[in-house]
Amino acid sequence: MKKLIEINPIEDRQELLDLRRSEKLGCSISVNYIYFLTEEFITYPSGQSAILYIGEAMRKSENTGVRFVQHITPKKETGSDSGNNLILSHFFHNNWKIGLVVFESNQSRKLIEREMIYWHIQQFGAPPIAQGKIPLDKKGKNRNKDIFEYLESNKQSVAKNGDFLRNINNRV
Repeated sequence: MKKLIEINPIEDRQELLDLRRSEKLGCSISVNYIYFLTEEFITYPSGQSAILYIGEAMRKSENTGVRFVQHITPKKETGSDSGNNLILSHFFHNNWKIGLVVFESNQSRKLIEREMIYWHIQQFGAPPIAQGKIPLDKKGKNRNKDIFEYLESNKQSVAKNGDFLRNINNRV
């Protein structure tokens, strides 16, 4: 994957608004992205990580860059749409230094997102703190069993996608 955008740290929500017009994030551009702490780690059950959230996006009818401003609310107590992320917003509005890195991907962006989340679970014992949903293949099945079976069956691919997260953690 090729890095398209990095904001490190996000100083103002306007920087995310400006991504709506970025040529790099135009219509039908598939991306994976990571929000992370730039100066600190979060303690997870099996270690420390700076990763807050892992996502994917692609918009057919509008600029893919529209997605990024949806995550962080205009004010701490005010939402703006259903795409808001409460935890990311609270980190941002409580003056934690948050960064964003966006990579161009392809039609496998959802698989890449899942493998990054699973790698985080494997390395740190939990998904990123602001993650919300964890992608699964089998609905209604044993989540733990499915995740660890997937990790066992897809070691190389998960490790490759996990390298993006490892590189971010190594910079903090």
